[in-house]
Amino acid sequence: MIACAALLAGGVLLYKRATDTTIRVIATAAFAAGVTIAVTILLAATEAISGSIAGPALLAEIALLSTVFWSVVLVDAATNESKQGNDKIVWVLIILFANLLGAILYIGVRRKRRIAEQTT
Repeated sequence: MIACAALLAGGVLLYKRATDTTIRVIATAAFAAGVTIAVTILLAATEAISGSIAGPALLAEIALLSTVFWSVVLVDAATNESKQGNDKIVWVLIILFANLLGAILYIGVRRKRRIAEQTT
């Protein structure tokens, strides 16, 4: 339940502060993830769906949303990285082969630096 609240609050705060479309898409996905996880937990708690369905449904939602996040980051790296040097191909390969971990690394490490380089 804490992760659900963190996704909801984080999605709203990130969306309000974001000026970039990619970050807004990620924030919207985080908010949607929080909502779907909350609905799944509430339905399982009220036994509207059996416990045997709630677990796989939650895992499917998490898998779908992490795939959307990975796809958005991959497209961002492929379209917005500079063609100078090997940065673009290296980051695209990292995201492709490291999957979700590569996408998180790109957002945390490279994307902020790339935006700072473009503004100066």
